[in-house]
Amino acid sequence: MCMLESKRGYVWIGLAESLVRYDPQTRQRKHWSLSTAPHVVSDMVTPDFVAMDTHNQLWISLTKTGLQIRDEDGRLIREIERGNHGLDDSNVYDLRLGPDGQMWLASTTGLRRWDPKADTFVMVRGAPASTNYVFRFTDSGVVWIGLMGELRRYLWDGTQLKHLDTIDGRQEFPMVAPNGLVVDSAGVAWVSSARGLIRVDPASKMVRVYGVHDGLPNQQFQENTLVQATGGQILGGTPDGVVLFDPSQMRPNTRQPPLLIERVGLRRGERGLDVTGVEPLQLQDDDRDLHIVARMPTFTHSESTSYRFRLSGYDPDWIDVGPSGERLFSRLPSGHYILEVQGRTADGIWSASQTLRFQVLPPWWLAPWGLGLLGLLSVCVVVAAILLYRRRLRRLNAWQLAVHKQEVAEQASLAKTRFLATLGHEVRTPMTGVLGMSE
Repeated sequence: MCMLESKRGYVWIGLAESLVRYDPQTRQRKHWSLSTAPHVVSDMVTPDFVAMDTHNQLWISLTKTGLQIRDEDGRLIREIERGNHGLDDSNVYDLRLGPDGQMWLASTTGLRRWDPKADTFVMVRGAPASTNYVFRFTDSGVVWIGLMGELRRYLWDGTQLKHLDTIDGRQEFPMVAPNGLVVDSAGVAWVSSARGLIRVDPASKMVRVYGVHDGLPNQQFQENTLVQATGGQILGGTPDGVVLFDPSQMRPNTRQPPLLIERVGLRRGERGLDVTGVEPLQLQDDDRDLHIVARMPTFTHSESTSYRFRLSGYDPDWIDVGPSGERLFSRLPSGHYILEVQGRTADGIWSASQTLRFQVLPPWWLAPWGLGLLGLLSVCVVVAAILLYRRRLRRLNAWQLAVHKQEVAEQASLAKTRFLATLGHEVRTPMTGVLGMSE
C-alpha cells in the first residue's frame, strides 16, 4: 500500500491491483485497475510507491512488473517493464522526484535517475553502488541516503553527488535497514526501522534510538510510512498504531548525568564480602572475583544507557560493558590500582568519571616482613656457609700440617739412619786395621 497527496488536493492510494483517487472536498472516490494484461497474478501489480513529477504525472512502482505513468485522471500514459529502459529486476525501495526535476529511484543495485533525453534510467554519479533503501533531498542541495547500518550525506552539484559525511556504527548507528526517512527544518534526520526510531544530528554526529520505553507503541515501523505534515509534525505507522510527534520538542537532554558506584564485592575463600565504601580498600593476594556495579539514577530505561570501565595499568583503553554497568576481575596482580567508571545516557551524554582506588596485597613472601625474613634467612645461610668453609679450611690446614710433620719426621729418621750407617762404616774401617794388628 502507498499514498500520495497531489498539488490539486487529491489523495492517491495504491492498493492491491488498483489505484484509488479520493477527493477530500467532495468525498468521492474513483478506482482504476492497475492490471493491463489478462491472467496476471494480483501480487505482481501491487503498488509499492507512487510519486508525482513536474508534469503532474503519477509514477507508480509495481512489485514485480515495473512502472506505470498515469495522469491525474487515472489514464495510463506509459508502462515501463522491468528489463527495459534501465529498469532492472532489482527491488525498488524508494521512488520520488529528484532535485533535477526527474524521477529518482533507490534499489538493490544503487540509485538511479530518469534521463528524458536517453529515455532510460541511469545510475546517479557518486551514489553508493550498494543497496539504497531510502533517500531524501533538502532545499540546500543535500541528499540523504540510507544504507544498511549507516546514513550518508551527499551534495548534489547538478551532475553528480559529492560525499559529505557518514553516520555509521562508529557513532552507534544500529545495524538495521532504514525503511523511512524525514529531514526536519533543523536539518536533523529521523529514520524509521524495525528496531525503533533513530534521530541523527549531522552537526554533532549524535545518534539517539527511541523504542517502546520512550513511548512508542511498537518499535517496528511499517515501511515507507514516515512522513512530515505541513505543520512540521512527523507521523509514522506501527503495527500497534500511528506515532505522531513534534521534532522540535524532541531535543536530547544535554545535562551531564550523575554516576554512583553502587556496589563493590569480592570473594575471600568461600565467603562473599561486600566492601562497598571501605577505605582504604585492600585485597589479599588470594582474593578473587572483584565485582564492581555502577549505576546512573536516571528515569530512562536501563537498556538505553551504557557504561565503560578503565583500570589503570591493566586495561589498554576504555572497556564498554553495555547497559549492565558491571565489571568482574577474576584475579589481579599485586599493586595499586585506580578504576575509572563512566556512564552514558540514551542521549549520548557521558557522566563525569568516578574512581575507585584499591590495593592488591602481594603474597607473604613478597610482603616487606616476608622479604625481611627471606633476607635474614639468606644472611644466615651465607654465614653458615662461611663458617662451614672456615671449618673445612682449618681441618685442611691441620691435615696438611700433620702430613708435613710426618714427612719431616720420616726425613729425620732417614737422615739419622744414614748418619749411623755412615758413622758405623767410618768407625769400622779403621778399627778393622787396629784389630788386625793387635792380633
